[in-house]
Amino acid sequence: MKTVLIAGATGYLGRFLCEEYQRRGWYVTAVVRNAARARSLCADQLIEAQATEPKSLVGIMEGIDLVISALGITRQVDGLGYWDVDYQANLNLLREAEKAQVTRFAYVHVLKGDKLHNVPMVAAKAAFVDKLLESPLEATLIAPSGYFSDMGDILSMAKAGRVWLFGDGTQRINPIHGADLAAATADAIEQEKTWLDVGGPEVFSLREVAELAFACSAMPIRITYLPDALRRAALCLLPLLTPRRIYGPAQFFLSAMALDMVGECHGTHRLKDHFKGIAISSNTTETLLRFPNEGKKIMTLQSTGGLAALVCAGTYIFGFTLLVTVLAGLGYGTSDIDVVAVVEFIRTDQGVMIAWNTGIYIINALTLLVLVVALSVRLKGASPDWAPVTLGFGVIWSTLVLGVGMLANVAVERVATLAETDPERALQVWEMLHAVELGLGGGNEIAGGVWILTVSLAAWSGRSLGKVTIGLGVLTGASGLATILPALGDVTGAVFGLGGIAWFIAVGVNLLWARPVSQS
Repeated sequence: MKTVLIAGATGYLGRFLCEEYQRRGWYVTAVVRNAARARSLCADQLIEAQATEPKSLVGIMEGIDLVISALGITRQVDGLGYWDVDYQANLNLLREAEKAQVTRFAYVHVLKGDKLHNVPMVAAKAAFVDKLLESPLEATLIAPSGYFSDMGDILSMAKAGRVWLFGDGTQRINPIHGADLAAATADAIEQEKTWLDVGGPEVFSLREVAELAFACSAMPIRITYLPDALRRAALCLLPLLTPRRIYGPAQFFLSAMALDMVGECHGTHRLKDHFKGIAISSNTTETLLRFPNEGKKIMTLQSTGGLAALVCAGTYIFGFTLLVTVLAGLGYGTSDIDVVAVVEFIRTDQGVMIAWNTGIYIINALTLLVLVVALSVRLKGASPDWAPVTLGFGVIWSTLVLGVGMLANVAVERVATLAETDPERALQVWEMLHAVELGLGGGNEIAGGVWILTVSLAAWSGRSLGKVTIGLGVLTGASGLATILPALGDVTGAVFGLGGIAWFIAVGVNLLWARPVSQS
């Protein structure tokens, strides 16, 4: 009997590979991290090992004819990144296979990897592919276009009432079901192919996928096409504004969405049947079994957003405290600012200014982004059309705040250096950079006013935040917008700042203690 060892056996494709090879009469050995949790696998033997730890792999491939690795991660969590798993862990498996003189090593890569080399996830996979092709072992590379499960986000948007696509939606894809991909993989290995670009039996444009999702959800077709420039901007901003567990997969999907992802057609499973199955099961006990923690995830995001709101309030309080105490004597925050005194203060107390800028701008911006996402998800259930609008305005505000903070700290460091050797030049540089900072800062209040007002109106429409929170939001948001008028700038700016503290606290309390809004 032929023997196959499957790594990544508990993943989506790995489970289908185990089933396929058992069906074909092979002796299946599955490498898993926890055998007790993997007993449902169709495998003759379970081996506990950590592919990231070479010592745990020693000897596990003795007598094995074929190794298939579907090992990889989407989200970078538990301290492990793409280079730790998609590259190094697979390389550890390859080296052990070479020692055991395994006949063939198959690896599941990604379609169009050569055009996605700037994406960290794909770069790590491609680096391993190079090592595999250099190996003395016979190799088979499988490059799928995308899984049926990858289309789930489009179905979810359709069920919520609107699908958002970048560009004109004409990019093509033929996603493949896991069972069909497992069969195509086994056939390619049996035929001793070196490389297979593979997809499902049907080719769709992204617009057609969206239309199919609406049809299977019994919802009217509502597709919004976003300028592709937004996708490119998101690719630049995501690494700066989000943790790697979020921006890693987002970079891949945003990059792949710009390409035609069509592989050789294989299989019999239809995307329409997959969508219909999910749509039907959404109202049955099966949904509860498949997604037992969904409500918990929403609550976790809501709670995280609540904490972020309280941190935002804390940064405002911190900023006001320093402003009315340490910085008050410098005229900071007024039109009567003493430039000479400010430069001297920066020279002697640079750390205070760095801390102030970091608190009120950089920390505020990062936590604000978390709150923006949490509120967008909360609003999605009751106000699906408003949610993406609030998300867009919130990201703009967060980006402006972060930019001001980085500029302000650069100004402090530059002026502190010049003040020691060229005080006159230091005054000029500070006045110039501070003018730019004030310009962006005014934009912060306007953008912030737009976001807070939009969130408040959306919450009022969907009754998804308390009346007090909505009232504070309308007052604060209107004050932020009013700062555009020079005559009212000082007064409305103060109202925006103080109102912002109250609103952030109200939102934090609401998110931490209120029930999440239904996402149905």
